[in-house]
Amino acid sequence: MGARRKKLAECLIHAHTHGNDKGIELIVSQAIRFGEPIPDKIANAPDLEYGLVFYLKAWTDLNADRSFGMSVGPIPTIAILNYAKHYQLNEDETERTLKILRYVDNEYLNKINSESKSSGGNTKNFKRIGK
Repeated sequence: MGARRKKLAECLIHAHTHGNDKGIELIVSQAIRFGEPIPDKIANAPDLEYGLVFYLKAWTDLNADRSFGMSVGPIPTIAILNYAKHYQLNEDETERTLKILRYVDNEYLNKINSESKSSGGNTKNFKRIGK
């Protein structure tokens, strides 16, 4: 399961760094239109395994529940538990969802915190993914 969580984290961080599908589609169409190569970061984007799509959607949906202030906080556990209840996940599925989303969210927070430090604490360029 560790490799799958890592792959999910890579996909989320890639989305954070490179924008949404429409933005990527626009870049690809412009590259094709002008006979330019598709940028490596888009051409070599990580692929998401089908079984992880639920977790990607969950993280994206729940991203708006986190606190944004002087720094970006984690997605609240209660939000994840409510999400699991809404989708009628059983106890094992809820536990797995909580573990996966915690791992992915920690990777995301580590990434944006390292970007924030390298930009001198300026967070105005961070993309807010989700609602």
